[in-house]
Amino acid sequence: EAIHARFLERIGAEAVASFGNEHNFVWKRGDTFLHGKGATPAWSDADGRPLLGLIPLNMAAPILMVLGKDNDEFLSFAPHGAGRNLSRTALKRQFGDPEMRQRQIDSSTEGIDVRWFCGGADLSETPVAYKNADQVKAQIEQFGLADVVAEIQPLGCIMAGDSGVSWRRRKEEELTPK
Repeated sequence: EAIHARFLERIGAEAVASFGNEHNFVWKRGDTFLHGKGATPAWSDADGRPLLGLIPLNMAAPILMVLGKDNDEFLSFAPHGAGRNLSRTALKRQFGDPEMRQRQIDSSTEGIDVRWFCGGADLSETPVAYKNADQVKAQIEQFGLADVVAEIQPLGCIMAGDSGVSWRRRKEEELTPK
């Protein structure tokens, strides 16, 4: 919310409406705790009205605006995105050549304004790293998780990016006595 407020302030605009939903959290419904790892609630409110939610599939695919179906068979969750095809390490290994990796980054982010917070582009955050967005959308419908009521085409994306230092190396450096 703070990021959105600062953005609107900076461009001199006001919000017309705002909504969102969390993912990878633990929620309590009644006496049950539900862990939505890789998932976002697709619930109804106390009066049985479907709640509005967002499912961003990847940085280049449309963001799905959905109404939850509260499907008990799936603990009333929907995926919070397209999910990874491979681990970050396996993907980087598959595209080991730096030139090939850069071509893949460029082609999969074409037409989108991507900002890499840590400086370098990160292949593991591009659409090539994720499952097919159309298939995930079809599965949301097939399994009765949510109704897609609109699609929002992303124009840009801010991602962490590649700082050039792996988390393992950073962890090892933290644990090494000085």
